[in-house]
Amino acid sequence: MRLKEFFHSPWFGVVGTIAGIIGTVLTIYFYFDAKQARHLVINLNPAQAVVVKAGQSSKLAVSYDGSAVASDITAAQLAIWNAGNTPIRTENILDPVTIVIPGAVILEATIRKVSRPLVKLEMNSGEAQKGKLQLSWAILEHADGAVIQIIYSGKPGALMIIEGTVEGQGRLAIELHDMTGPKPIAFLLFLGFGMFASGLLPFIFKRPRSSWDIVSDVVYLMFAVSVLALGFWVVWQNHLHAMPTFVLES
Repeated sequence: MRLKEFFHSPWFGVVGTIAGIIGTVLTIYFYFDAKQARHLVINLNPAQAVVVKAGQSSKLAVSYDGSAVASDITAAQLAIWNAGNTPIRTENILDPVTIVIPGAVILEATIRKVSRPLVKLEMNSGEAQKGKLQLSWAILEHADGAVIQIIYSGKPGALMIIEGTVEGQGRLAIELHDMTGPKPIAFLLFLGFGMFASGLLPFIFKRPRSSWDIVSDVVYLMFAVSVLALGFWVVWQNHLHAMPTFVLES
């Protein structure tokens, strides 16, 4: 095939369209990836364990500050890390980062794992009786953090909130995800790309179409683009909130 014939071939349009899509996606990705930001993630593992069940006969008795605990005792694990590309140092914490379990008493809090010793994570349980646990650290670079276990009085699934302010970041919130790693998203992307490519074929090969066919093709393409956009948004969110190795290995 000569060069002139190639440029006039319908496949040249296909290749150009695919290259344009890939270029646009890469441009958006590298823009957000290079953007300097702090992003503190606090993830609560939904799989919580009941240590002591209230009302069941047991030789195990739990007391706190000299008083017996009559409610359920539950163990929960949280992972905290910096998903941004800018370090979070002590001076970047404008208001103390505090885990709060309303109506519960935090009986014990332990650090199960730390990404690196230089993080120097510390916990202040001075207000544990009010269900509050304050966190502090020396520095959290990208993917730095820790896994914390909290044993509290209350049923599994008790409300947990996060208080505090990190410089350059909006409102903090506790996320609910299991700690088994990212979910497969390739199917969504391939589906959107396949729909988009097949929707382009009538335009590339210029088959005869009625006005209704043109409208339906445009609607189909818009839907395919929406699926593609959703797929790329999922990719970005997965990249932003991907669990660090130390969390997955805990």
